[in-house]
Amino acid sequence: MTDTLIITLRLPGDALSPTSRAHEHKVSKEKKLYGGMAYIAWREAAMRHSPGIPIRWHRAAAQATFFWPFNRPRAFAIASASLKCVWDQLKKLKILPDDDSDHLTHLPTAFRLDRSNPRVEITLTMEPPHAS
Repeated sequence: MTDTLIITLRLPGDALSPTSRAHEHKVSKEKKLYGGMAYIAWREAAMRHSPGIPIRWHRAAAQATFFWPFNRPRAFAIASASLKCVWDQLKKLKILPDDDSDHLTHLPTAFRLDRSNPRVEITLTMEPPHAS
């Protein structure tokens, strides 16, 4: 059986973009805020969809789907990089042992259009541990 959780967050602010020119204090504040929102969304998703899902996973696959309010060209790599604080938060709270490639597999990022509800949906799927 595969355990899957979908975490829904608002779109990341401009300060989280790797190309941002925001002041370091603003970036730090936005990372803490967005990471905290990710943790709350994780807990809500775990309790709502699958109360039996363990809080600590050894490995997971993650796919981010961005639902943008406007249809214009965007860079997949920049959008994906703006979620780094989410992966850091999963590590910090020990939901995953690390956010490296041995513990977190990043699946391709997808872009969709949703004018009425812009958001990011992060689909996390538990994977079995590597055989040692």
